[in-house]
Amino acid sequence: MTGSGAPRAARARHRVAGGLIEWALVTVSGIILTTWFTYPLVFRMDRLGRTDSADGQFSIWNVAWVARTVVADPLQLFDANIFYPHRGALAFSEANLGAGLLAVPAYWVTRNAFTAHNFSVVVAFTLSVVASYYLVRYVTNSRGAAAVSCVLYAFCPFVFARTAHIQLQMVFPLPLCLLAMHRFVDAQTAGRTVLLGVALAVQAAFSAYFAVLAGLLVALGVVYYGAIGGRWRRRRYWVASTVAAGVALLLVLPLFLPYVRLQRTTGFSRALIESYDFSADWRAYLASNARFHTWMLPLLKKWNEVLFPGMLATGLGLAGLWVGLRSRDPDTDQRTRAHALYYALVGGFALWASVGPAAGLYTFLFHTIPVFSWLRAPARFGIGVTLALVVFAGIAVARCLRRQPQLRSISLAALLVLGALVDLHLPSLPYQEVEPVPAVYGALRNQPPGAVVDFPFFQRHIFRYHTLYMVNSTVHWRPLVNGYSDYFPPDFRETAGILALFPDAEGLALLRERGVRYAIVHLNRYPPADRAAVLQRLDQHRASLKPLALMKDTLLYEIDGAVSLQGTP
Repeated sequence: MTGSGAPRAARARHRVAGGLIEWALVTVSGIILTTWFTYPLVFRMDRLGRTDSADGQFSIWNVAWVARTVVADPLQLFDANIFYPHRGALAFSEANLGAGLLAVPAYWVTRNAFTAHNFSVVVAFTLSVVASYYLVRYVTNSRGAAAVSCVLYAFCPFVFARTAHIQLQMVFPLPLCLLAMHRFVDAQTAGRTVLLGVALAVQAAFSAYFAVLAGLLVALGVVYYGAIGGRWRRRRYWVASTVAAGVALLLVLPLFLPYVRLQRTTGFSRALIESYDFSADWRAYLASNARFHTWMLPLLKKWNEVLFPGMLATGLGLAGLWVGLRSRDPDTDQRTRAHALYYALVGGFALWASVGPAAGLYTFLFHTIPVFSWLRAPARFGIGVTLALVVFAGIAVARCLRRQPQLRSISLAALLVLGALVDLHLPSLPYQEVEPVPAVYGALRNQPPGAVVDFPFFQRHIFRYHTLYMVNSTVHWRPLVNGYSDYFPPDFRETAGILALFPDAEGLALLRERGVRYAIVHLNRYPPADRAAVLQRLDQHRASLKPLALMKDTLLYEIDGAVSLQGTP
């Protein structure tokens, strides 16, 4: 017994060491690939951002707020500093808690919102490589196939088309959920049961759309594998499935409650008709921003989403579908056929749902599952089609590699990885050089506590311009009257109308009533014809506005007579 135990222990240590080396190699490869695909982002994290887009600026503010507040004041995490004096403003849009948590180290080392956001993006790409690698390796039992597939998934065109939406770049938890599901199906141990629930909860923290998709695909997988393997007869299988779902719900509930409160107090929800404009069509599945695919765009003329998986992913994926579903192939065993059929269901389900209400499935889900009333972009489920094709690509590559001698297998895998790099290569990321934050924000940081408002106070169709003020507020983190989100408080439009001609008596009275202590006026953001009038009004109300900092075209004032509201930092 002792003699046989020692070799087993040695083999176990060898497996652990080999697993750690493999993980390290995959992770380092992911970092290198991410650096190449996102160049020069890794080398200029503090100076690049999607500042040309309101959604991009919102994401920068959002990630920085979570990264800061989850450490500095976690109990006030959802009381974001926008739309003052309203509370719970982080729930007015997707909270992006996962992306913010990834950014914690970068934010607290640099206190730079752009560095925090970009660090989160880089980590997410790297994790996508790792997660999709291990999913495909588990399905195909081939490291070479996994190496090809992880490049095709992590750097697919969809992710690069959504650089303004941080939550849509967080695609790595989806393969993690499916990997956890496969491991759970194979053995319903306590550890695997809990890990499946945790994986689903992690996905919910990173993206609401992908969380809904992951939950549906995992449920589909549990039922499918339960049916084909005879597991449905085992009570233990369904008890463990229920426990996994319970773990996920228990972990997600605290993140979910602020949205429930918002819906109860405001009635906020999406109408089904809104989803038509954000549904995919055949053009979306041929649209791509990669250099190698741009010849197709003039043929499409218009598209509303970028869902083309890539030439290699599509070609290898269709080949893998054919290989995997063949019933008389000595190289395709029963396990591979079972996985192939499941991923055919995954791809078909995601495709059907992404087409939106017109195809029927999304309408059914909208009226059946309550969380669908908060969604409006069915096309985003199209990432499931890419994932399914990537798994099929792995099946095709695994078959080819099994038929080759070892050296030629390595060469073929390396050649396919190189092909994936060429296929998905982008001309450049749509990031811009960050303009310096006006110096008055630093001056405000040194003033006593108090809420602040930035002018001009944009109205109606240009509410999106408030996102620049939100990004600038990351310098001081004072409560901010300005704001932008999916949901606008009912009085925000009224406030915008009153403050449009600031400074005037009505606007000053409103700010005093709300306890707003500071006002920042950006003269360079007014139309040239209006600047003289603004300066004249500032002079007329100089008794109410105490100048604190006058720097170039940006002016900082303290509002005389403002009454600080309780709880204002």
